[in-house]
Amino acid sequence: MIKSVLIVCCILTFLTGCVAAEPTISQPQSSAVSTAPTSAPEMTVPSTEPDVSIPPQTKPTKTIPTVPVVTLPPQTQTTQATSRPAPTAPQMVTYTVRLQSAGGLPMADVFVWVYRDAAMASIVGSGRTNSQGVATIAMLENDDYVFALGGVPEGYIQEACYTFSDRNANIVLTSAPIAGKNLDNAHFEVGDVIYDFSVVDTEGNAYRLSEILEKKKVVLLNFFFIGCVPCRMEMPYLQETYELWQEDMELIALDPAFYDTDLELATYKQEHGLHFPVAKVPEAWESMVTIGYPTTYVIDRYGVITLISVGAEDSSAPFQKAVAYYAAEDYVQKLCPNGWEDLEE
Repeated sequence: MIKSVLIVCCILTFLTGCVAAEPTISQPQSSAVSTAPTSAPEMTVPSTEPDVSIPPQTKPTKTIPTVPVVTLPPQTQTTQATSRPAPTAPQMVTYTVRLQSAGGLPMADVFVWVYRDAAMASIVGSGRTNSQGVATIAMLENDDYVFALGGVPEGYIQEACYTFSDRNANIVLTSAPIAGKNLDNAHFEVGDVIYDFSVVDTEGNAYRLSEILEKKKVVLLNFFFIGCVPCRMEMPYLQETYELWQEDMELIALDPAFYDTDLELATYKQEHGLHFPVAKVPEAWESMVTIGYPTTYVIDRYGVITLISVGAEDSSAPFQKAVAYYAAEDYVQKLCPNGWEDLEE
């Protein structure tokens, strides 16, 4: 019996040592020594099942595999190729009109009106000739354009419309004495086309300007009256010029003085040995004598007044020089607003 008790005590002592060796986490051991008497240990019967301590189990987490990120290069937008070319903006091109007289003189300040086509219903552009007779107009390219002229001086012959050739047009306008008008109260300047007229000389011969220019290259009109002394002084120089150039020129002396008669003019012509026509004309023609007598007009082959001379000349040289220039075969139209001196240039 005693032996059995000793065996149990040894077992309990072994078990107690094992329990005491396990550390206590929740309660720390005090360093103070209690003075209270300790009671004898209570005997307990150990459990037959071993004390297995299971560590606390944490909640397992689900690991999601990481998908690698693939960075794509920037993608440019591609356009689908087509056979149709991309539309282009309309292009403006320059159209040029060059305008001159039949004598080769540039015609300035003439308007150019451009129409879409020959129907001439819609104006698409306009211009104006400069001092060189040139007008430039910027427009969309079109092969159907036609144009008309505006502000052309009276006496020049023009067509209803003209066309371009490779965006250019060179227009030459001819002229002739203006029909349907007379010289009553007429006023002209150098460069104007003169009115057509008819006169009958002291010998009954009729002269029409337009008909004269069909045969002659230049016409001189000399306004005078019988009592004009300077007029009488230059008559021999006019006669000399006429004798030398009558193949190429015509010279007509016109007397608008109301008090001179046809009979007196016939006597005057005979006394001065004049062989060119002398004619009595209406007094209203005196409007062409703007300053005084004598006044001489030079009219070229195109009916254009190219020179107006006021006052008597003291030799035939100015008349002959003018006729030589305007009757030349290679004549290029020249306007002389300053009189004879312009022929020197």
